[in-house]
Amino acid sequence: MTGQDPGGLQVPIDALPIPAAVVDTLGRVLAVNAAWPGGVAVGSVIPIETELRPVFEGRSRTAALDYEVDEAEGTRWFRVVATATDDEHILVTHTPFATTDSHDPRIDLAPVSILELDTSGRLTWADAEWLTLTGRSMAEERGQGWLAAIHEHDRHAFAARLQQAMTERKAVESQVRVRDAEGMVRWLLFRWRPRLLAGQHFAGLVGSGTDITDERSVRAELAHRATTDPLTGLPNRLLFVEHLKHELAVSERWPDRNLAVLFCDLDRFAAINERHGHLRADELLASVAARLRRSVRPFDVVSRFGGDEFLVLLRSLHDAEVAYAAAERLLSEVGRPYRMGDQTVEITASVGLASPGSPDEAPESLIRRADEAMYRAKRLGRGRIEVAGPDRPTIDLTAADRTLDIEGGLLENEFRPWYQPIVDIEANQLVACEALLRWIHPSFGALAAGEFIELATSEGLLVPLANRAIEHAIHDMAASAQEIDLFVNLSPHQLEGDIANQLLTVCEAAGFDQTRLVVEITESVLVTDTVEAQTQLGRLADTGVRLAIDDFGSGYSAFSRLKLFPVSILKIDSALVTDIDADEQSRALVEGVVNLAHGLEVQVVAEGVESEAELAVLRELGVSFAQGYHFGAAVPLASLTNPLDLLRPATPTLDV
Repeated sequence: MTGQDPGGLQVPIDALPIPAAVVDTLGRVLAVNAAWPGGVAVGSVIPIETELRPVFEGRSRTAALDYEVDEAEGTRWFRVVATATDDEHILVTHTPFATTDSHDPRIDLAPVSILELDTSGRLTWADAEWLTLTGRSMAEERGQGWLAAIHEHDRHAFAARLQQAMTERKAVESQVRVRDAEGMVRWLLFRWRPRLLAGQHFAGLVGSGTDITDERSVRAELAHRATTDPLTGLPNRLLFVEHLKHELAVSERWPDRNLAVLFCDLDRFAAINERHGHLRADELLASVAARLRRSVRPFDVVSRFGGDEFLVLLRSLHDAEVAYAAAERLLSEVGRPYRMGDQTVEITASVGLASPGSPDEAPESLIRRADEAMYRAKRLGRGRIEVAGPDRPTIDLTAADRTLDIEGGLLENEFRPWYQPIVDIEANQLVACEALLRWIHPSFGALAAGEFIELATSEGLLVPLANRAIEHAIHDMAASAQEIDLFVNLSPHQLEGDIANQLLTVCEAAGFDQTRLVVEITESVLVTDTVEAQTQLGRLADTGVRLAIDDFGSGYSAFSRLKLFPVSILKIDSALVTDIDADEQSRALVEGVVNLAHGLEVQVVAEGVESEAELAVLRELGVSFAQGYHFGAAVPLASLTNPLDLLRPATPTLDV
């Protein structure tokens, strides 16, 4: 049979002529070849002997165990070898092994080479397996002649190991290359033991040589597959991090050898995936990978990080301008048109560039900062490069300075609402958007609310910020040609004031129809807030403003209190939507929320939708509205378009 692990890795153990199995660290069999003796099957558990435990516990790469079995013909020895692979699995082989101080003809039947050496390291006897391997006679092999088969590059180290075994009179092992009778290189695992006559007198060494060429090939294949992206052939995330660790160590030792990391994400790739299908999208990813390799130097590292994300390690840089120029070449190369069947497709990329902020910065920190810079590039319009500051995302100011900075941002109108689309998934159209606060910081670019809300709250600036954002959003939508509804978020602190009058006054001043306004409160307000909050929200509802419960299902639900508030919409928490196509519990919970909403005659919006598979389940469960990165992130109002225009199948007669 062909072994296959649960992650889909094809393990070519059938190529081994010896019994072999792939197991996990608990001894559970993931794959086994036909040569293995009966009684072992996929899913069964093999016992882990004490001698092999260092491999299963991660303390050693390889370990071996020899044991004997008494048979009618005499004693028979077997060897079990456990070898850790690079994907956290363990390759186990099980082979017969024979050793004796007499030249028993049955030794020649063993599938390993047996050799005897005298105390000077001269060969006195070899079995038929070794003679067949080398294609030489016993007369030619005797004395030092047998060493001619040892690869010239391994001969010195091999002789040193033999000398160690002779001097210390202990068992040793080594892996060595041997040229066979046809001149091909084979790998053998030699295990040498002292040969004692009459139980006491040291007479030299007896050794076994097991051909591990196929086993090494399997390990090399496993290592390659564990560190290589199968679609693009690029190093994967694991290997990239190893390259980066090495380069950071080099840079710390030689400060003039600088480096930089580019985090590249393809813009709106999900739309291409949905329109053209996964096969065409994979072909596009492979083409992008090839262009990325061409756009950098041969010794730079290009890696597929996952999905439509790529990482580039730029080595041996003299200054920051070289890194930025490389990022520009990358953008230019990726942005050239692609052929997809009979159509031409153009795609852009957003790139984050980060250099080490300190000599001892961890690889994960450097990648994270490049990732954050990339997302900043997306928020600022896509198809561009953003550079991460060495201390990004932390704004390293005192509390007083930061307070002044937020106050200055308010004065300079640096806080703006961006808008995430909300779509009617039955009618396939954009029907609303949610206003999300952003700080367009002069030094750090567009900061999401999570990066400053805690500070603003602690300094008593949250309510002014939130009020300014809502006022700005209402004026934006009043001036927009898009006749869609506007969702805005209210904090519990805002409900402590006269928020109803404030919102109605702003709507009137802007000329905005308040029936298009939806205010969102979190579930926690249902449980903890005051009668005043009910009064404020009731006044808004009386004028046509609708109320939505945000993050519904996040843990604060109090169904009995829903009737105390004029709720029109329940927004299902994204944690319940994520992987709903594969998670039966999430599916059941969402189905319950939908049934509850239908019973209360309120609408449902699913948050955090990131895939077509999730969307299909939500449609099936009766959800009518959705938002999430599948449809688009928050953007400035001028960039807000109907995301479903990009997700509909392409018309055959038109180019993309």
